[in-house]
Amino acid sequence: MNAAAAFASGIAAARYLRFDMTIPVAAGLLAGCLWLMLRRRAGAATQSAFVLVLVAAAGAALAAHQAASFDVRSSGSLARLFGTQPTLCWLRGTIRGEVEVAQTEPLIESKGLKPQTNHSFHLDVSEAESNGRTFQVTGAVCVTVRGKPGPAGHGDHVRVFGWVERLDADDPFDRYPVSTGFAARMTVDGASAIEVESPALGSLFRLIYEVKQCFRETIDAHFPGDGHADTRAVLRALLLGDREQLRRELRRAFEKSGTMHVLVVSGLHVGIVYGMVIWLCRMLLIPKSRRWPAVMAIIAAYAVAMGLRAATIRAALMITLFELGILFKFRRDAVNAVAAAALVLLAWRPSYLFDAGFQLTFIGVLGILFFFEAFVQVLFGKPSETERLRDPALQPRHVRMLRRVWRTLVGAIGASAAASLAVAPLQAHYFSIITPVSVIATALLIPVIGGVI
Repeated sequence: MNAAAAFASGIAAARYLRFDMTIPVAAGLLAGCLWLMLRRRAGAATQSAFVLVLVAAAGAALAAHQAASFDVRSSGSLARLFGTQPTLCWLRGTIRGEVEVAQTEPLIESKGLKPQTNHSFHLDVSEAESNGRTFQVTGAVCVTVRGKPGPAGHGDHVRVFGWVERLDADDPFDRYPVSTGFAARMTVDGASAIEVESPALGSLFRLIYEVKQCFRETIDAHFPGDGHADTRAVLRALLLGDREQLRRELRRAFEKSGTMHVLVVSGLHVGIVYGMVIWLCRMLLIPKSRRWPAVMAIIAAYAVAMGLRAATIRAALMITLFELGILFKFRRDAVNAVAAAALVLLAWRPSYLFDAGFQLTFIGVLGILFFFEAFVQVLFGKPSETERLRDPALQPRHVRMLRRVWRTLVGAIGASAAASLAVAPLQAHYFSIITPVSVIATALLIPVIGGVI
């Protein structure tokens, strides 16, 4: 936990103090030298302080390196070809990830106009053609296609024709795509402007995305027509994370009730899938020591299918650590598992620290770990000694079932209240809204979400 906090503080210092890699590297070397010199004489607290300084310096150096590498990538590749004004050209590269449906524009929807369906994908560029010249370049481009992109998918090597403009790291509108590694954006007019030069056959990621598309088609087939539009939109958002079909009024209703987070595929959804896999392993009499390959494969595939968001990665990492703890018989600590997941995510992408989704998911989980028991005792009282010693097997079956349902409801309300309390300041800061009713609403929705999934 302390290491993750120190690493995050180093990233924040590099972001707001805007220093280069020299300062954190020098601080890390100094802390390492002092630790080596004093480790035999200094106490445990002093040695821990030196180690935390070293970890913080590593976080600052990584964040500074990421910022500097973006400048180098921009000045050495796409930026020397394109400016902030759109340029018409060809780009050749490889599609990475899922081809996603672009979000509906709120202004178009508010005017009652039917928006055109757009799609977007990540393109790793290797070559650009502009003004009759060909350039060997590198960089990631966010491509938006008006309409459907045709058969192109993950791993395909394609040639794309459209308008390209470079992203500006100082522009608030471009700050998030820049933090995720994009150097430019491209607008393409239809599938006819995309040529698949080398299709990727047999790709595991592509298979996962095709299975997800099959789920979309199944939902659409079972709930056709305009009469089931809201049902179809909610199911696609709840199960697959596709929120582009949600009407503006429906989205506002979820926001006012404080339950918009249930339509975002998060750690809750991953946890439900994990619980179902564990239940299936028990039904098939698979021992704990042998279930981890199936569990980790299914959870990893689910995280990939849902877009590798911060919340799903965090949950997948925690489950992986939990299963490895069972396999190697380590002592498992939930707080340390959360901290380890945060440390891995920040080491992979330091800019996650400033993402609202990253902050909400980790603060919410820590709130549950720290405040869950206290909320359950305050709301429903502490069980007496007689109740704890009572043998459940001696009670009638219907009483046992009712007690099990009651414990589940108590746990859901306690977890919802703890998470809501922890994330309330962040909600007020980012969204200017606090919804106390979400405590009860979320607790009641959890069994429904589990049943639907």
